Amino acid sequence: MDFKKWKMISPIIIFILCSITHFGYQLIPNIITSFFFPVNESVFEHMKMIYTSVLIFSLIEYFVIRKNNWILNNLGINPLISGVTNIFSFLIIYLPIRMILEENMIITFIILFISNIIAAFVSYHLLKNKQIINDKLGLILTLLMYIPFIYLTYNPIHISFFYDSDNELYGIPKH
Repeated sequence: MDFKKWKMISPIIIFILCSITHFGYQLIPNIITSFFFPVNESVFEHMKMIYTSVLIFSLIEYFVIRKNNWILNNLGINPLISGVTNIFSFLIIYLPIRMILEENMIITFIILFISNIIAAFVSYHLLKNKQIINDKLGLILTLLMYIPFIYLTYNPIHISFFYDSDNELYGIPKH
């Protein structure tokens, strides 16, 4: 398999990872899993799910790249750019549709898959780019992205973006 084919299947892998990470906190509810997995059904917590799934995929991708001896650049910053691209793509498509239509899981899954495709396209071009961005800085920024996720999981702003209408709560459910 060449790198282009790998990137073509990456949206499917990330979609599967999103499906798995969606339930991470429910399966193992503790402070560590609350940092990485959604703790409720709010839009915000699903952004954390997307970001974590992209990071898990990026780790898998790193080993696939090494195994295949593909010469690529920007491996350190790629997870951050891919994750943020995926989140923003999702929100730009999802939020206006959600305002018009009621919540529809099929439409949400389609939008998630489209955002995965957009992020894979951006990732492909970033990794093939000859201009190199500092990998160490990229890794640091990638991990620092969790600071707002963690803070806002425990201190959600009381607006609809953070509201779990299924369970009628903000933040972490009381067990």
